[in-house]
Amino acid sequence: MQKNQEFRGLIAAENYDGDFRFSTSGNTLKVYADSNFENEVKISVFQGIKSQYGERMKYDFSGKLAFDPIKPQVRLVRNGTILPSSQNLKVNFQTINLKAVEISVLKIYQNNVLQFLQENDLGGAYRLRRVGATVAQKVVPIQATTKISLQMEHPCHRPLQDYHS
Repeated sequence: MQKNQEFRGLIAAENYDGDFRFSTSGNTLKVYADSNFENEVKISVFQGIKSQYGERMKYDFSGKLAFDPIKPQVRLVRNGTILPSSQNLKVNFQTINLKAVEISVLKIYQNNVLQFLQENDLGGAYRLRRVGATVAQKVVPIQATTKISLQMEHPCHRPLQDYHS
């Protein structure tokens, strides 16, 4: 692909009115949309895209691309399982394609810390129930206004005191 060429207007997706972002690497053109596609989408590539030698595409191309739905995900923003005991701690996590997350807070008892460290490092989570107990459990709704926004990454943080039962 010719470097620094403008691709706007040369690529279209059926039933998509948003803007695309583009990046090229050698003969590969990557197209990024503002939202996720579902199922099959008809993509059209129009004449005008130039090769590295300046030759234009001679024919329009269209085809269908199949997209799998994004699997629900939740991940902690920081690694580790141990939070120091103090006021106003926050649990930071990100979600994709979820309407709610169930949060469980396990307390490792002070006299069991050495037993915990025999099987884990400080970021470990192996056999936590042997050395602690669940002190709080809560379902946290994820606020999203549309199905599309549920599929995007949502940074969340909740004060730890919200989980005490």
